[in-house]
Amino acid sequence: MQHKFTVGEMVELISAPGLSNRPAGPCRIVMRLPYEGRRLQYRIQSLREATQRVVEEDDLRRSDAKSESPRVDASEESLFRSIPIARR
Repeated sequence: MQHKFTVGEMVELISAPGLSNRPAGPCRIVMRLPYEGRRLQYRIQSLREATQRVVEEDDLRRSDAKSESPRVDASEESLFRSIPIARR
């Protein structure tokens, strides 16, 4: 599987009323997470929150919003590829 969005790209987070308290709106892709047999996931930074979230690709759509922070170098993403992810 291949990710649809790139690191640094601005996207819109779709709200999920009743399922989550996350705010809908513009976000920046911080990291593409490795595919592990389920849906593709991303770490995002909302322009409305200080915390980062992990969301599925289906919860995002392309945006025309402009980033308020500098673009993250895609090579930074590779630094985390060697860290094993523990699943419960």
